[in-house]
Amino acid sequence: MKTLFTISCLLAVPSLSFAADFEVQLVQITSNADLPRSIPQDVKPFANQHAASLCFLIKGENLVSIDDDTLTLDGEIEWEAGSFNKVSDDGRYARLDITTSEELIGKLDALKFKGTIEAYTAADTETTTLTLSYGGEAKEAGPFEVAFSKPKKTAFGFGGGAGIKLSKGDLNHLKSITVKVDGKEANGNGWFGSNNSRTYNFENLGEGEVEVTIVTWKNMKKVTIPIEK
Repeated sequence: MKTLFTISCLLAVPSLSFAADFEVQLVQITSNADLPRSIPQDVKPFANQHAASLCFLIKGENLVSIDDDTLTLDGEIEWEAGSFNKVSDDGRYARLDITTSEELIGKLDALKFKGTIEAYTAADTETTTLTLSYGGEAKEAGPFEVAFSKPKKTAFGFGGGAGIKLSKGDLNHLKSITVKVDGKEANGNGWFGSNNSRTYNFENLGEGEVEVTIVTWKNMKKVTIPIEK
């Protein structure tokens, strides 16, 4: 009979200092057995969607974001960067999760690999405040064109409400966006789009004028961070 179980532990291991500006530390290992679909989801272990995952803590300065698509690791196991990697507001720490679909119970302690991932860093910001009209012309803010867009009409109706559309710029450079209506800050309500063009939704924008403040990162650099287990 195959035993089904989950291993989850926190490791107090020395920091791995492969670059002068960054320290990388393995802080968590999670390993799951391959459970059949017939087992109800509510009795499966928490966070069982991946066979195995490793969490690294990255310490440095001026971290902005992790480029998940740049993860490269040697060895026979295929790893992917997780979808919810996070950088602290002060730019000093980042969490990097990597996952695999290969069952590794009993094998993770002996597992070794080396590789890299890239991150964006920046120390300076630029703030631009614009007044935009509903459906009016776009204006420039840092590397972006910014417009107060109307809802898009599709064959199925309107695809999203009015919002603040950012385009023609690398959205990794965006630090924050705020909107005021009649002097009162509007509540954000998510966004839709891609890394090339996004529309940010805010509550109660109306169809008049809004004040938009865009904060962008200046002089961004991409750095390579070594990863090792």
